[in-house]
Amino acid sequence: MYNLHLFMKHKNKAFTLVELIVVITILSILWTIAYISLANYSKSSRNSVRVTDIWIIKQSLWVFEVDTGKYPLPSSSTDVTYSWWLLWHQWTFWDSTKNNLDNLSKTPLDPLFSNQYDFSVTNNKTKYQLWTVFEWSLFSDAQFVNQTHALTSDEVVSYISWNYELKDLQAINWSNCYLITVPSLFVSNLASSWALDPLWNYNFVYDNWPNLTQNYISKLETAPTWSTFQIQELYDECSIDTLNKFNLYISKLALAYQQLNWVAEFEETIYDFNTLWYKIGSLDNLWFNKLTVSSDVAYLVRDPNSWSIYTDTFTWVDSTELVWSHTGDSFWIWQKAGAILNSSYVLSSNQLSKTDIAAWTLTPVPVLPITSYERTVSLEAVDFWGWNINIFSHYTDSNNFYWVELNAAWYTILHPVWWVQTWPYPLIVADPIALNSQIEFTISWDNIKLSINWIQKENNTDWSAIFNGSPALEIDSIWWKIDDFNLIYK
Repeated sequence: MYNLHLFMKHKNKAFTLVELIVVITILSILWTIAYISLANYSKSSRNSVRVTDIWIIKQSLWVFEVDTGKYPLPSSSTDVTYSWWLLWHQWTFWDSTKNNLDNLSKTPLDPLFSNQYDFSVTNNKTKYQLWTVFEWSLFSDAQFVNQTHALTSDEVVSYISWNYELKDLQAINWSNCYLITVPSLFVSNLASSWALDPLWNYNFVYDNWPNLTQNYISKLETAPTWSTFQIQELYDECSIDTLNKFNLYISKLALAYQQLNWVAEFEETIYDFNTLWYKIGSLDNLWFNKLTVSSDVAYLVRDPNSWSIYTDTFTWVDSTELVWSHTGDSFWIWQKAGAILNSSYVLSSNQLSKTDIAAWTLTPVPVLPITSYERTVSLEAVDFWGWNINIFSHYTDSNNFYWVELNAAWYTILHPVWWVQTWPYPLIVADPIALNSQIEFTISWDNIKLSINWIQKENNTDWSAIFNGSPALEIDSIWWKIDDFNLIYK
């Protein structure tokens, strides 16, 4: 009897439902942690294989280039052209390319899809880019990807390795040299003709961004979100023989890449285009593109005092000329900075004036909406009679800009925000300005300066300074004239 009681007592001892749930939950958590770790390990391993493959290909390409002076063509390469002239060759690194290289025993393939890596070379075969994909999503299912051969657009980024560090390429024909903006040697939405058109927007592929080349787009379960780029023709001559032409080239390049101000690799082109080191690098790029740069221009570019971007001496005007049809010394044209009635600014006797007081502000084109730490508007004001000459830090219709009024009897500095002056402005100073005076108005990140005839009149600290955009000019009187305009970025 005692033994039966003891048997029944042990038989009734078991796990409760709560205990089972706790154990199952703990096991599920441990399994999830192990699965994620394993998935990330697999992903990391595949990425390591890709990096190693790209490095091996680069070494083989380097050996080939040392022996031959050029890089091989991609396998089954497609020629990307502009105006029917070659810019670069694009496709993949496959057997026909590998067979040109003595030190590769087999063609490297993507460890997940067995795809060929993408490969492009420039028209002269001296610059290249290699592309592969990087997996990075924390919770992507490696087994599911292997089974379906599909990735979502938020699971990958591009990995590009290259010696192509240019931002433009030259397409050469018999008589012209076209410099075309080329942010990458991989583009995914070209028409069957593979000809670039400046009226179209293209899906270029950038390093470390969630986009894919044409050979991998089919692997995406969801389509990538593209930030398109519209190519531009920067220059159509085969030589640069004046400093103004060089300055026009780098300013147009900076303006063109405003479309990609969110991509880190283009920040220097956009924001540092007028620094000395960037200018010297631009000389090397022009020489690579086979443009002739005169020795005088090369010397001036290397001069650390060569800061001017927009200059106009209003010269070579034999008779009265509308400013809209006039080309500045180092920019395209002048344009209205506001939607006002047709202006009547004219050029006469090598000076800028106007015949209609209804005319509004002028700004040089191309307008550079570029963050610059300092800019100076320099001009010579002649024939001070009547109203003001106005200089605007940047034209924004009504919101947050700096404005200096120059008059024969005084000058005024204003800072309107929605046409309401901010303290301590306006600054009104009864200081007569003589005829033929040299004016310099400087706006930087923390102060506003005004110099007249090289004597500093104002140097006001202002941490709210807005310095984006291109300054604008206005002449209030039909009697006033301006000579030797100069806009300087530092």
